[in-house]
Amino acid sequence: MSLTSMLNDTCTISTVNFSQNTATGGATNAMSGGSTLRCSVQADGSYEALMAQRLTGQTQFKVFFPYGTTVRPEDRITWRGRTLAVISSGVDGAGRFIYTMVRAQETIGGGGT
Repeated sequence: MSLTSMLNDTCTISTVNFSQNTATGGATNAMSGGSTLRCSVQADGSYEALMAQRLTGQTQFKVFFPYGTTVRPEDRITWRGRTLAVISSGVDGAGRFIYTMVRAQETIGGGGT
């Protein structure tokens, strides 16, 4: 089975838009409506992720998208009603132009990240 066939869920990527007020110089940011794409979300079971979860109360995930999907560390992913904060740039982990993978996290018990 190929990874692209495993992209059997949907995620919405919301992008943050930064702007600066020309009169005051103050910075503002707002989330834009997102693109809905095929995805696969998997809990990150690495030792480092599990230790971070115990210490910080944040669950980490690996999120897979079709190759070429642009996802930035300041973006948010909505998946099954849960909001995940992207914490890494997208990478082609297989090196075969098949998928883009990012790491994301969710704060346990609500709260923002």
